[in-house]
Amino acid sequence: MQEDNDLYDVAIIGFGLIGQICAKVCSNYNLKTLVISEDCNQSKKVDTFSIDDESARFFSLIGMFKDLEKHLNSPDYRDLILSNKKVIQRNPITNTRNGFSSLYTFIQSEIFNIFQKNCSNDELIDSHEKCKLINFVNEDNYTNLSFQKEKNSLSAKARYVISCENDNRLLQDKLKIKFSDFQYSKNWLIVDLLISDKVKLENVFRQICDPLRPISYISLSKQRYRFEFQLLTGEVHSEILDKKTIKKLLSNWISTNEFEIINQEIYNFRGLCIDNFQYKNIFFLGNSAYQFPPYAGQILNTGIRDIINLSWKLNLVINYNCKSQILETFNVERKNQVVETIKSSIALGQLIDSLSVAVERNIPFDEAIAPEAREQAFGSNKKVNDRINSGLYNSLFSDYFAGKRLERNSINEKYGALTLDDLTEMNFAILSLNKIDSKLDAQTVKILQSINCKFLPDLNQNSLSIELDDILNYGDIIVRPDKKIFGVSSKDHNLNELSNDLIRQIF
Repeated sequence: MQEDNDLYDVAIIGFGLIGQICAKVCSNYNLKTLVISEDCNQSKKVDTFSIDDESARFFSLIGMFKDLEKHLNSPDYRDLILSNKKVIQRNPITNTRNGFSSLYTFIQSEIFNIFQKNCSNDELIDSHEKCKLINFVNEDNYTNLSFQKEKNSLSAKARYVISCENDNRLLQDKLKIKFSDFQYSKNWLIVDLLISDKVKLENVFRQICDPLRPISYISLSKQRYRFEFQLLTGEVHSEILDKKTIKKLLSNWISTNEFEIINQEIYNFRGLCIDNFQYKNIFFLGNSAYQFPPYAGQILNTGIRDIINLSWKLNLVINYNCKSQILETFNVERKNQVVETIKSSIALGQLIDSLSVAVERNIPFDEAIAPEAREQAFGSNKKVNDRINSGLYNSLFSDYFAGKRLERNSINEKYGALTLDDLTEMNFAILSLNKIDSKLDAQTVKILQSINCKFLPDLNQNSLSIELDDILNYGDIIVRPDKKIFGVSSKDHNLNELSNDLIRQIF
């Protein structure tokens, strides 16, 4: 740990998977990072099991996807079925235009160990386990942190603090943090299995509408599978965790001699969200900011979206002396999206319950639940729409494109086999079918270059995706580091005006 008078750029509380990913991204932005974690059993947690193509894209951007890829499984499809195996809805899992599968599943400990090793070898990351935060004091430009490691009292200073831990009562109590409760709470038994080499189970992400009890079935790898059973009213936890009970629950799906139980735990699936993601220079993300049921497999994806949104803004403030007020857009941009994700996940859980009841009572599905509710929860394998115009976006006019995320595989011919991500990395960028410098005054170019903004001029329409071509035919694009469109120029507002709108907002 650094000396008391030395200053960290970021201090991360909690070193679970989200904390590790956050530390890795901070390091990629050349931020000195302190990580402290009281829980030394993070590698044994099993609360997440999947990512989507956008998260895989992000791992590629930070140089981690190749290390992770061999531990990722892409299911053949995700479906909603009845207990008699009749399919209600089935969506094949395919590669998206980002170049990654729309769904990957994994064994959490394997992903955890890769990030842990990477972080431990990183000179910019100073991590400490079995380390309890005992006090913090916010100053104008930094936070004083005091913590206990075994019998030693330690302290450090950090410009910004990021909480990634859901049980840090000190932060919650001292800041008087409040949570909104979505009035959803269900207990589920989580069982991870190692199956025999000779057994062949389907490679799927499946929700089973069983009138006796809803069930989830998820393939994590060729030999690791997860079953989730909703607890019924009055069931005793100690009894449901008994291996004899578990084997009986599994008997309809796999024979007793075909598997070994690796893990069994009871999780409470709740819907909670913090009222504010930022308290001065302290930020809350991941499961320190919210809880929601994992029916749609969005828990890790949502935490990663938090990290992406906050990290590039911290980079601007710390490394480029941009104004700290841009950090306030983290709460503005993420709060509504997280709330919609919670609602969507709860809707899927309610859909599963409703269909199970419909089967039990022989009620037609159309009467059991409205079609729009089914579509909201599960339809077309859609992710929550993360397009939003409030926040750090074009403020000159109502911009239809602002907030839209550009796909990774958008550019090829002019720049060889490189993608948009290869060319822009995690920086601002300007894309145009024409020259760019000639559209900007010298001072604007100088300022944009000072934040490492990438210029991609003279793009060949014949080598672009149809979507990107259509946008560029409308105007020049300014892209944020998270690949969301800041804004697109128009006949009434040229690229120079749009660029200066960005400059005014960040400086």
